[in-house]
Amino acid sequence: MRAKRMVLEVALWFYGLSVTAVLISVWGQAVVADVEGLQSAAVDFSGSQMLVDRVERMLIEEAEKLGAEVPDLGDLSEDQAISEALSGLAVALVQAASLPAGEVATVDTAAYLRPVSGAITSRMQENGLDVGEDQVIQLIDRLDSIDVKPREAPPLVGPASKTSRTLGVATVVALAVVVLAGGLTMRLVEEPRRQLRSLLTRVAVSATSFAIITGVSAWLLDPAGGRAPVRRAASGLLASKVWIPVVFAILFGIFAWLWRSRVRPGEVSPPTSEPPTPPTD
Repeated sequence: MRAKRMVLEVALWFYGLSVTAVLISVWGQAVVADVEGLQSAAVDFSGSQMLVDRVERMLIEEAEKLGAEVPDLGDLSEDQAISEALSGLAVALVQAASLPAGEVATVDTAAYLRPVSGAITSRMQENGLDVGEDQVIQLIDRLDSIDVKPREAPPLVGPASKTSRTLGVATVVALAVVVLAGGLTMRLVEEPRRQLRSLLTRVAVSATSFAIITGVSAWLLDPAGGRAPVRRAASGLLASKVWIPVVFAILFGIFAWLWRSRVRPGEVSPPTSEPPTPPTD
């Protein structure tokens, strides 16, 4: 009995762990496969200092090649027109990352900055650089394109990406462990019907916990409601698919409730083996 009890506890541990793995992999696959959602997060990310610094560094490097000394341009994203251009550039980078193998995943940086050359010129002039818009356009045209991925490489995001396929495989493996571990626990208890109800309830509780943790984490990342671009982007990604664990919780909660109505209080499942034959006279 002690060994049986230990096996039951181990099986329940694997069951709970696998349920969590299913929730994480399904949620993660939905996030990675949603190109539009990633583009929305890229718009939030476009105001981050990482992208702004990258663009500024590219402009300064090209200016130095022409023999000009460019001072610090400040935060380019403070200008509305430049901010919108950076948002378009960020969206294009995500779109390029989702292209299938065989297509050119290159983003022309100059194509997004050329329309705001006047705003960039103004920023340079405000920082003490005597330069005209024609010179800035010449500078922008010298910018290198951004190679997001090699042409023969698979997409980095989207349904066909390697990450999405890996998470899909993880989901299948975790589901298999859920079925095996759950089935084993039902064979080890005296009342498998009640055990099935308990297993369904465990899924509902785990999904509810996952939804709460995801929602709270999204809020904690960006409690100010958009003050930090990187946090805003991460918060948006976390919250974008919170409905998945909520659906899991509702469905399995309903299944557990319906199954409970079939298992009456005090009811014991029928024996799994044939009753002993009474002795004959």
